Order: sequence, then structure tokens, then C-alpha cells
Amino acid sequence: MSKLRKQRAGGRSTSTKTKSLIPFMGGKYKLASKIVPIITYAKDAFDLTAYREWCGGGGRILLNLLPDLFEERWYNDLDLGLAQLMAIVGDSDGVNLLKEILWEAGVGQDVFLSAKQSRENNENALMGAASTYIATTQSYAAGMTSYSNVLENYEHGENYYNRMETLESYQAILDGVKVTAGNCFELLEECQHDEFALLYLDPPYYPSSMKTQNHYGERSWDIFEHQILVGKLLETEMKAVLSGYDTDCYQPLVDAGWTKIHLGEVAVSSSGAARVKAHEYVWINFDIPDELLDKVSEPE
Repeated sequence: MSKLRKQRAGGRSTSTKTKSLIPFMGGKYKLASKIVPIITYAKDAFDLTAYREWCGGGGRILLNLLPDLFEERWYNDLDLGLAQLMAIVGDSDGVNLLKEILWEAGVGQDVFLSAKQSRENNENALMGAASTYIATTQSYAAGMTSYSNVLENYEHGENYYNRMETLESYQAILDGVKVTAGNCFELLEECQHDEFALLYLDPPYYPSSMKTQNHYGERSWDIFEHQILVGKLLETEMKAVLSGYDTDCYQPLVDAGWTKIHLGEVAVSSSGAARVKAHEYVWINFDIPDELLDKVSEPE
């Protein structure tokens, strides 16, 4: 049993233009700079007060919005461990305790396997957060399935600890965010009439876009679930932004007047194959100015 450890260097951190707590599957690292301006515009144009990110994942868009842009912010993910991680990092005492646990755990295949086994249905929020952080950051392509042995390389191991040291920088961003671990379909029905809210959804990709039909494990969506999502989005009074790959399943949104925007072609590590590129889109149920559309979209 071996663990890679690094001598602790207080306060050391790295900075990136796009904030990323964990490199989660489906993360919008290269697209945040295009999605955030759309959300910011909608907030101002329609006097919106609340932001919802209900297929939250790594919270990539939430983390890159100004914390005081909306009066209320709500993160949700069906994955209890992810919800626990976001809640703990948003707490000033919790994030420091989390770092202590992660430093003590270290890096190694045994550490990863233990975290993978214990992270779900862990009623202790702090331990659930720690297990989830380890399972995502020490796995291949953040898939939480297999250990990434590149961490045994000193440089990669050092990057792991440097990333861990940045956790405190997210505390102020996540402070005050409502965090839940619920079903987004139920939330859509419950909050259908919230006309002063903006909803951002980045659901599991459509099955035909993935190399394997259950790439997200138990949280993969089948065709029927995407159809349910479309039906509920057609009924919502919230302003909404839906991310995903192109699929005929989403055509009813366009037929109902939604705008489909091609953001560009990006490399997708979560596609199940190396060096795969895919065309990313958003569908929005509100109008944006032509100058903003030109700024965020790319020709297909």
C-alpha cells in the first residue's frame, strides 16, 4: 500500500481564468466564458433575482458567476456526495476541516478505492464531501470509476495538492448558496411558475452521444428522461438555458420558439474515447441581442 505525499506549503495556490472546483464529467471549462454572458444578460434584461443550477455536477457555471449577481442561488445534484462537497466548501469551518482530511488521506489507489466505496449515501456530510473530492480528482477523466495512476508521477501529484490548496478560494463564492440533492424533474414541477428565476441545466448527455449507454453510471439518462425534460421545460415560466449536444429530441424547444446556439466544437474527455470532439449547443427560451449572439456563437 503506497501513498504519494507532498510536503505541505501553506497558502500555495494556482489561479485559472475559469474557476473549477473539480474536473467533473461534462464540465464546461471552455464554454463558461460563453454561457456566463448569456446568463448575465438575462439577469439584467428581465430583472431576475434567482439562479438555479439543478444538474449541478461540478458547478462550473455557478462558480464563474459573480457571487452577488443574483439575490438567491440554488445548486442541486442528484448525487448526494456532490451536494455534500458543495455545501462543505461553502462553509468557512467545513472547508478547513475538509482540507485536513484530504491532506491526511493523501494520494494512492487504495485511497481512491476506499473513497469510491464510501462516498455515496454517506450521512456524514464532511466525510461524504471528502470521499467525493477524492473519487473525482483521483480518477481517470473524473469518471469516479478507475484510479488515475498518473498521480504517482511527482508533477501530477504536486498538481493534485496545489488544486486542493485552492479549496478555500471557493468558500466565498459558494457561501449562501442553497444546496440540495434532489430530482431535477420534481424541482422543475415545484418551481414551474418562478418567473424571476433563471435555470441553467447541463444534464447527462443524450445516449447516442456517448460511447457507452450508461457512461454516468446509475445517473445516466435514457431517451425517455430527456423527453420528460423537454416537456417540463416547455411548461416552465423560468428563463432557462439548456446545455448539450445536438439531438432531435430537443427540436420541440426550437419549434416552440427557443433559440438554439452553437457554442463551438470542444474536446470531450467524458465521451468515453480519446481525443473526441463534439459540437456543444445551448437552447434558451428568451431573446438576446445580435451582438451578444455573435460574440458567443460559432458557425457550424
